[in-house]
Parts: sequence; structure tokens; C-alpha cells
Amino acid sequence: IKDVVLKNTSSSATVISGSWNDHYFGYTCHLPNVIIDNLTVSKGTKVTIFPTFGSKDITSTSTNNPVAIGGSVIIRNNKNGYNFVVSQNSYIKNAITFTKE
Repeated sequence: IKDVVLKNTSSSATVISGSWNDHYFGYTCHLPNVIIDNLTVSKGTKVTIFPTFGSKDITSTSTNNPVAIGGSVIIRNNKNGYNFVVSQNSYIKNAITFTKE
């Protein structure tokens, strides 16, 4: 995500939202590696990444659809000083490498 203006309507912006259902798709799902470079949001100073997975353990092999997590989120050129927050879901938050450059 590079040189993007996010025209959000609330004081908390969301980048890369999604949902998870315990359904077997026939292949392993993955959360992507993400680089956010020079993002501008129209309102607020907080930006949340992967917010909508609740507290479900989407990595559990006891589900029909475990998600492989192990990627990274890299923040570059945060000139506006946004507060980037990775999902409140501890399974996601603890499995992603979060770096500000």
C-alpha cells in the first residue's frame, strides 16, 4: 500500500479488514505480508490493521480452515505520526512481525 489517501469517516481508520469462517476451502489461507508506505488518512491518528477477526483462534489446526500466519507488517514514511495497531486478536498480533522504518 503506497502513497494512498484513505478517506475514512470515523476517527479510527482500518487497513485490510476481513472475516473468518470455519469453512474448508480446499487450500490453506494466509494473512499477507504488508508494507504500508506513506499512508494519509482523512480523519484521526489511529490506524488498525486486521481488526475484524474477534478473539477466534484462526490458526488452530482443530478448525476446518486454519490460517497460516507468520508474515510481517512494515510501516514506512509515517510522516503524519499515525498510531498503527495490529489486530486485537492475540493469535494474529503475536504471530506477525510489526516494524516501523
